[in-house]
Amino acid sequence: MAAPSSVARSFDMKVSALIRSSVVVAITTLLLQAPAFAASSVWKISKGNDELYLGGTIHMLPPSAFPLPAEFEQAYQKADVVVLEAKLPDPADQQATMAMIAKLSYSNGDTLTQKLSPKVRQSLTDYLKTFNLTPQQFNAFKPGFVAMQIAMLELQKAGMAGEGVDAYFVKKATTDAKTQQYLETVEFQLDLMAAMGAGTEDQFMLANLKRADETAELLRQSIAAWQVGDIQALERILLNDARADDPASFALLFTQRNQDWIPKIQQLFGNGQRELILVGAGHLPGKDGVLALLSTAGYQVEHFTAVQPK
Repeated sequence: MAAPSSVARSFDMKVSALIRSSVVVAITTLLLQAPAFAASSVWKISKGNDELYLGGTIHMLPPSAFPLPAEFEQAYQKADVVVLEAKLPDPADQQATMAMIAKLSYSNGDTLTQKLSPKVRQSLTDYLKTFNLTPQQFNAFKPGFVAMQIAMLELQKAGMAGEGVDAYFVKKATTDAKTQQYLETVEFQLDLMAAMGAGTEDQFMLANLKRADETAELLRQSIAAWQVGDIQALERILLNDARADDPASFALLFTQRNQDWIPKIQQLFGNGQRELILVGAGHLPGKDGVLALLSTAGYQVEHFTAVQPK
């Protein structure tokens, strides 16, 4: 089992990208007022003279992905407030970490292996054996936690388990004393993670095991698409398999949350401040993605282009 500090570091990445990311369809290019291929994954959302910035993030990046595209830095400088999906866990807060683990653990004597068929238990055993681990080390935990750890194992093996965009800007905002706000609570995200795969343990675990060895390569491809704002590539890389593999989890992770965020984003207009909202890149594209939902609600949606130094 991973150490508590490892659990905390990996939580935010996985809660927003457990299988893949949000939805993209062809109609997106009609809804957006910029080409699908742009300088980065930062958009300007405006209504009249009021505007804010919306940045799609990768929650975990290798050091080679820095510095970030200039659009992120310039949008941050223009913003008074940084808005995140939820407050990032502090690995040093052992009490909070243990509360997370308790939320993601079974109670009343239930175990993961009890809920898996013999075939899936064997598949999990075979996979963990390649890391000198056993199912017994994860037996107390719910499927969402185990899936999170599978992704972390793959990214650590590939040397890609580094700080993401969100953590980077949390540090900057803290240093600069910029206000930080959140679209969700940590408790909500923990409940969401705890619900993943409940009642469909075999299907859920097989989907994660099936694509485990693709995790690092998918992240590499996702980073390349994210850096230039290619949302069509993000659809292909992140989304197509997700809906097919586990539609119920996909709806919980993305579709419903995107819809829930729209009124919260709308409330940020007309307050005399300018916000930079940072959410997982997969939440932005698609007919059910945040960009299209905002466009349908009457907001102007366009790529934000950084001012180039003279």
